Amino acid sequence: MNLFLANSTVIRSFDSYASNLINKQISIFANRGASGIEGLIASACGVADAAKKITTLVIGDISFLHDLNSLQLIKESKVIVIIANNYSGGIFSLLPIAQDKSLEVPLTTPHDYSFKYACQQFDLDYKKVESKNQLTEVYLKAVENNQTCIIEVPFSNNDNIEIYKKL
Repeated sequence: MNLFLANSTVIRSFDSYASNLINKQISIFANRGASGIEGLIASACGVADAAKKITTLVIGDISFLHDLNSLQLIKESKVIVIIANNYSGGIFSLLPIAQDKSLEVPLTTPHDYSFKYACQQFDLDYKKVESKNQLTEVYLKAVENNQTCIIEVPFSNNDNIEIYKKL
């Protein structure tokens, strides 16, 4: 299996939460653009096409917005996209700079977008999940069917910050 991790919060989350206690046969990919968030969908499609097998892309909402034009590529590739949508891009809230509350507004990108309509525009299978169980069910079904799918996972950035503090 291929796993493509987007930048910012996503790759840091996997680095923090992942465990090497269970041996899995997973090839992990990532790339780094000028600001780290552009071209990630296109890169994941390239990985899937080169490997000739389904690839899972885990990407944040702002990174997804920066590469909407690559949704056409997903139709032609075997990619399952999981969008971690905290409605703002929250990487800076996890870094020491977050202590300066005056910078919160200029460092975030708040929005109220659903990615449903972008997926409809490109005739892509789209699911919005509200729980871990729903995510597991939808994801495993897509893997089992070798099916391209966009899965949006909304969550609170404040909840994410609290999890990081506990870790």
